[in-house]
Amino acid sequence: MRPHHLWLGVAATAVLSACNGVQLPGTSNAPASFSARGEARSLKGAIYLAQGGRIWKLHSGKLTALTDPSLHLAGPTVSADGTVTGVSEVSTGEAQIAVGGPDFTGLVALTPHRADPHQASLDLKPSLSADGKRLAFMSDRSSCCTDEAIWEGPIRRPHQVSFPPDASGGDDSPAYLPDGSALVMVAWRNNHGNLDQAAIPAGRPRLSIDGTSADVLDPAPGPGGKMAWVSRKNGNANIVVGGIDGSSPVVVANFADCRQPTWSPDGKTLVFISQHGGSTDLWSVPAGGGTPQRLTWGADLDANSHPAWIAG
Repeated sequence: MRPHHLWLGVAATAVLSACNGVQLPGTSNAPASFSARGEARSLKGAIYLAQGGRIWKLHSGKLTALTDPSLHLAGPTVSADGTVTGVSEVSTGEAQIAVGGPDFTGLVALTPHRADPHQASLDLKPSLSADGKRLAFMSDRSSCCTDEAIWEGPIRRPHQVSFPPDASGGDDSPAYLPDGSALVMVAWRNNHGNLDQAAIPAGRPRLSIDGTSADVLDPAPGPGGKMAWVSRKNGNANIVVGGIDGSSPVVVANFADCRQPTWSPDGKTLVFISQHGGSTDLWSVPAGGGTPQRLTWGADLDANSHPAWIAG
């Protein structure tokens, strides 16, 4: 695992490693409770968040814990209608993708638990297609590559779809286009994060955005051929919105520590995670730019875990 794959800058969550024994995302000690601000009441739909290894639901301005504190979960993902959910279930030296029903009920791991961590894989950052039929995630389970690669396919039959060069940095953060026709991912090459795209159901990636001058992180395809992503340069990470090919980029949030943008179902708003002004909290901003609003207070969110937003 290359340490730049996951965000280390502002979260209390430590980055994973099967070899050195540091914490996996979602296993940090977090506050017993946190609160939603009044601004969150104006948001339509449901937003799923990871905090302290639990999945929470923000709906109508109220936060509800959905999962048991004995589990350590990260990276919530939800189908557009909310009927299929996915998450990475993490423990010492391994992480498994688990899939469940509405509000993360009945989660079942897709691979068996391994008593020997040397035989276990680190399966992280799951992404469900809008119809809930396909699943993508990053994993070190590959026998061909020394770095993490992307796996994608029907939920029960994912297969490897990216093949990063050895010791290149690997591939990260898969995300489906809204119509499910392609998958975008971050490709780490020569210490830079670029953006690749692979056709679905099969196809090798092709470079979409070249991050030679700035790292491209956390891609979030949106409606109408748009995409949000994080542009990071000289340690400053801001939210950008542009075309799916990276054209016409516009900075919409410039706190310098912004990560994990997620689109509202109507495509008008983005939420993102930032430590701006204190703890790692959820913020919103109009997709065309504007003044960001803080939505939670004292959350200490798991900053490696993107939010998920549905219309329900």
